[in-house]
Amino acid sequence: MCCSLVADAVEPLHRLASPERNHSESAKTLQETQRLLPISNRRFGWWLSLSVGMMMFAGVLGASIVLRSGVPANEWPEHSWVKSHWCIGMVTIVLLLSVCWFLWREQKNRKGSAEETIDQPNRFPWVAFALAFALFSICVIGLDFQNKIELGLFPNRTKPTVYGEPDLRYLSGVSAVANERIASLEQLSTSDSRVNQNLSQWKLIRSGLIEWTRQKVGRAENPIMKTLSLEQLADQIYRTKPDSRLEKFALDETAELNRELNVAQTKIMELKSREILDAVAIASLQQTIDLNQQRLQYLDAFADDENSIHDVMHTALPKVIPSGPTWIANYWLLTGFLAVQLVIGTCLLVVLFLSSRRPATAACLDTLQNVTAFWYFVAGTGIMVSALVWIA
Repeated sequence: MCCSLVADAVEPLHRLASPERNHSESAKTLQETQRLLPISNRRFGWWLSLSVGMMMFAGVLGASIVLRSGVPANEWPEHSWVKSHWCIGMVTIVLLLSVCWFLWREQKNRKGSAEETIDQPNRFPWVAFALAFALFSICVIGLDFQNKIELGLFPNRTKPTVYGEPDLRYLSGVSAVANERIASLEQLSTSDSRVNQNLSQWKLIRSGLIEWTRQKVGRAENPIMKTLSLEQLADQIYRTKPDSRLEKFALDETAELNRELNVAQTKIMELKSREILDAVAIASLQQTIDLNQQRLQYLDAFADDENSIHDVMHTALPKVIPSGPTWIANYWLLTGFLAVQLVIGTCLLVVLFLSSRRPATAACLDTLQNVTAFWYFVAGTGIMVSALVWIA
């Protein structure tokens, strides 16, 4: 009995000490694992990277939801304020779904073993169509990026181009941009009539709008009047929506300007009729007359119920858009991620297009399936981004 127990105990030791037995058992285990999980290393690595991309998009989507949830619903910028249109989102969705359909069609035509699909002639056109639609979708996103950059709707910490509300910081930013623009125009040749006209317009904006608002805010004792003056400045530079308060404020301001102008002219005539001239009082009244006349000239040139300065001159002056900085961060976060995925997917289609001239093999079919799976992910990303940015 004891001998049998010793033999049973020694036999596993011999089994562990035998390298041939260990190697055969490891090979058997590996074969069993491959039988249970019949995917190649390439497929496993591809799906692993695709899972990482999905987790990254989940993080981007979560950040976008947090940004948007922190803004009241009535303060979120409308599409007309930021020059966005739902057609961009719909076109993007259609293009991405078309790319997926072309790849699905190619994958369906290529089903079967590698020997059955060698020299099949229909691989080239479907991949070419998918590549063309992918490039077209990149062009659509790129045009929208260009439009936003021209409007100044991009992150800029040093010189903000969009403010969330009109305040003294916004007034300083507008004044700095106007002074830089005037200085750059003055350095150009004055023989060009268009340059001279543009320079005179900028000077009129600086004197009749910016400096007028600065002095009005400085002289106003009522906080409501200060707020209305700053809101009027922002509305005349870039109008988001009609405001009855500002329209009434502008009418009252015009009447007040004409009244102050008449009073100042009358006082100057009275002072000049005296034997002893008060030069200081006359100079102060003349300064008031000049300032009011510049304001009236500005109102005659730029004041419009429908168009703002940006609509007329397309200036680079900072704009006030309610919750604009938050919208900009949300826009570039979502569309930037989508643009990166589009570029990566297009590069994969280029590689697939270049390899389509060769006979189909098992590796080629595996690559086609991997690229198709990636474009399914891109299409899903594009649908969600389009819904959040351009359609919703």
